[in-house]
Amino acid sequence: MKKTLIIIFTSLIFSSCGKVNNEHTLLYLVNERPDEVVIVDTSDQKVINRFMAGEGLNDLTLVPDQGIGFIANQHGGVISVVDLNMGTLESEIPTNGFPLHLTSPPSGEKVYATIANPETLQANEVSVFSVSSSSFIESIPIGNTINNIEIHPDGKTLYATRANTAMLFLVDTTKKTIRKEKVLSNSPAAMAVSPDGKYIALALTQTDTVQIYDQNAEDLIFSIPVGDAPRAVTFSDDGKLVLAADMRTRFVHIAKTESGEIIGKIKFDMAPTNLRVVNGKVWATVKAPFIFGADLESLEITDKIHLNSIPVTFEAIAPNKLSSNNTDSGLPITEIAIFLVIFYLIKKAKKREKKEKEGK
Repeated sequence: MKKTLIIIFTSLIFSSCGKVNNEHTLLYLVNERPDEVVIVDTSDQKVINRFMAGEGLNDLTLVPDQGIGFIANQHGGVISVVDLNMGTLESEIPTNGFPLHLTSPPSGEKVYATIANPETLQANEVSVFSVSSSSFIESIPIGNTINNIEIHPDGKTLYATRANTAMLFLVDTTKKTIRKEKVLSNSPAAMAVSPDGKYIALALTQTDTVQIYDQNAEDLIFSIPVGDAPRAVTFSDDGKLVLAADMRTRFVHIAKTESGEIIGKIKFDMAPTNLRVVNGKVWATVKAPFIFGADLESLEITDKIHLNSIPVTFEAIAPNKLSSNNTDSGLPITEIAIFLVIFYLIKKAKKREKKEKEGK
């Protein structure tokens, strides 16, 4: 009884301490070596949790409204489902190949994933999974060597690019068909969709530009020069700015989405590999065990957080945007732990009293 109680009590205390504070900006990073998820609370610039989540972690997408995230396990052949509040691996969804890239709309009803064929090692279709049941629904054929996917906020259009192909594909997720094929000047290295769904941004390394299209890819609105070989692109959380990182000069270039006017740039210690913007601050990973934060007004680096391992990619959740996915009885964990301790002490006292009476 004593040993069991200690195990339960310890587990409860650790679980209680591990719960994130959703009032802060939270960063969720995936690492391939080791295969773990790292959670950073930016309020104190510290890693607050890290946990194993499969083999060959390659990408992640988060559903903050439901408190869960999905992680592509390239080597394990599964998609891991994680609890964003507790920082734990909850379950795994089996696939028919090697998961590479993930995306999901804000509604969080479905997750879209590119799955590489085990024989050809190429992703030819996009698999669709249910968030509520964590199960496979259907596949949407697109073509060989899909290398990037993004979803429109309304969930009706999926954007896809293919490796070494100067094409952008718009997929109708309801009809499960390609409704448009847009010819580009060269193959995109990265892609982003604005939070309001009005714009698509494509990073083109061969022309050193970021091209902005309308949501239907009808017209090229702007072509923005952004240094040397842009490899990462994102929008600010209000959609008013587009940011692009180039690999050779280490700059992140900032432009107005509606006019294409470059309003500033930030130089990082190393070339940024991924970008996310939350509450007026851009966060950037690099090919080193760090993540940097920079203020979009002062254009100064304000944060440098050590991670112990090099992240593959990451996502950010703004304050108060992460919902709890509680499924317990409603009793706080610490109260349960205290109750068990009191119960044990009372029982122990009764045994001692009984022995004393028998001794007399």
